[in-house]
Amino acid sequence: MSRITTNAIALAQDVSRTKPIQAKKHSPHISSAKIVRIERRHLEGQSSREIARAENCGRNTVSRIVKAPELQEHLQRIRERIWGMADFAADVVLEAIVQKRDVRISYELLRDIGVLPRASQIVQQPAQLAMTREERDDWQTRAIASVIAERRRVFGIELPNEMQQALDQGEAAETKLPIADKHPAGEQ
Repeated sequence: MSRITTNAIALAQDVSRTKPIQAKKHSPHISSAKIVRIERRHLEGQSSREIARAENCGRNTVSRIVKAPELQEHLQRIRERIWGMADFAADVVLEAIVQKRDVRISYELLRDIGVLPRASQIVQQPAQLAMTREERDDWQTRAIASVIAERRRVFGIELPNEMQQALDQGEAAETKLPIADKHPAGEQ
């Protein structure tokens, strides 16, 4: 054998005996306290970027912790409990509105479901600015009544008797017709 071949074989044997250089491994060890803080921040609604910045770790790390099956199962149990409470919450709101006549809850409910506009959506007309407080209150009451009447007509919602009577009286006052003439005899 030639000298070059012998050197090549010796070099190959040396290379096979040496340990390969391993890629740099990152130590993914994160303390359990940090994992709990990350989960808590996620449950509080912070974004992955905010959590990563606050906890001084990578977004992928935060994402891996947040997407862990244990946390997802916990979130699912919480969602199920909340959905289970929805009927009770609706009963409490109904009681507050109907029995206790809580105006604030009634107003917020109407605003949240889109019947009433939010304050940022209201554009005051010049005529409204010149109104007295009583005229403005009367105008707002009529506006609310017209929205309720329209929603009742569109969605076929049945209203309590006293509310229906008040709407009928308001409509009669606007059209200048007495309530009794609304349905003349023989026309039903």
